[in-house]
Amino acid sequence: MKKLHLTGVLLLLLFSVNPISAQQSQKQPNEKRLLLKRDNSNKRPNSPSRFSIWCSYGDGSLEFHFYGGIEDAQARIVSSEDETIWEGYVSVSNPEVEIPDLYGDYILECTDTYGHVYTGILEF
Repeated sequence: MKKLHLTGVLLLLLFSVNPISAQQSQKQPNEKRLLLKRDNSNKRPNSPSRFSIWCSYGDGSLEFHFYGGIEDAQARIVSSEDETIWEGYVSVSNPEVEIPDLYGDYILECTDTYGHVYTGILEF
């Protein structure tokens, strides 16, 4: 009887998951995704942070996805020579921004409201 009940619960869970909508699953042909990692300046090992920023990017645009209560960030794209190429403000209500056409690798740096810095490499 318990096996039958467990099987019923598993089947219910399996078929109750909503499929991803077609709009969410479509990506632009040149779109890439990047997880920006939070700088760990204390050099101590720690558990993964519940705070994260994902960035989808492609030709001429960035779209940010905030998790863990992050609501906004100051973002900038920096060249390998530490020259600021682009800088702007992004938020949950305004997550998409236009950027200049870029070629090569650049550093994307975001500073959230709490002063935490997240970085990642954009590869165009």
